[in-house]
Amino acid sequence: MRAELLAFCATACYYLSYAIWKIAAERMPPLRGTRPFHLAWQGVTSAWWWLGLMVTLGGVALQIAALRTLPLAVAVPIFVASLVCLLILAMVGFGERLNSREWLCLGLFAGAVLLVVLSVEEVPRLSGTSVSVLPVLAVVVPAVAIPVLLFVLDGRSPEGRHARPIAGVVYGIGTGVLNGTAELMIKGIADLYRDGEGVADIAATPYPHALLVTAITAFMMIQVALQRYRMAVVISVGTVIAQGHLLLTGTLLYGEALPRDPGAAVLRVLALATAVAAVLLFPRQEDPALTRRHRSQPAPGPVSPAS
Repeated sequence: MRAELLAFCATACYYLSYAIWKIAAERMPPLRGTRPFHLAWQGVTSAWWWLGLMVTLGGVALQIAALRTLPLAVAVPIFVASLVCLLILAMVGFGERLNSREWLCLGLFAGAVLLVVLSVEEVPRLSGTSVSVLPVLAVVVPAVAIPVLLFVLDGRSPEGRHARPIAGVVYGIGTGVLNGTAELMIKGIADLYRDGEGVADIAATPYPHALLVTAITAFMMIQVALQRYRMAVVISVGTVIAQGHLLLTGTLLYGEALPRDPGAAVLRVLALATAVAAVLLFPRQEDPALTRRHRSQPAPGPVSPAS
């Protein structure tokens, strides 16, 4: 029970840090991923951003402690269930709302994760202590490439009244893949720590370096997303994508075989189909009427120094 409570508190810390970063984003000039140095400078010069980072690091410490003994198949449902903390923060703290279609899509996302959990034939005790560099790179490189591509495409979005910018759900998917990959690296670090490895030994593995790359990219993407879109959409979608990615990729990366039972295999396929359906059904355009503190999209091109 202690590990389960730690897992819940870790995710609650992450959600609190997102709320703090949203406050920071609303005090910044328009941000764009194609200007990474400007984006990074706005973060490191913001006291609110540093406060959010401290809360995030607390969540990382709690998650490492939880994943030392908690299997992914048990941890992931807890991470998804704690999503209620985020929705309360978004709706009470920022006056955000979701329409019926968005609620349906979030329900489909959560259902997809539940189907993945049900498809696990037995609760595995996965270990990241024997994973080499190449499998880690195979997971990390696509995870970082996706948000970089989104930043480039968003930077080339057409201007004008009828321009159609990249939707918040797309940023949610991008941040979800990044966060899920970062949590995979945290799982590897937790296993090494559990097995008595020292700091120098852990630093010699690919985990902390991959965690640093994915975390920095995730911070940048989340900051842009929180300035433009509703936190309830971006982080909810990101959470479900992250946990699905964590369980699916983690079981492969750390040695669990694919389902052999036909029923479990069908559930895994249904989970994928449900997640794809949720992505396709999610509204492509943000509705400013659903949020009390909507901030207009910054136009592509040069960023004005005025906030």
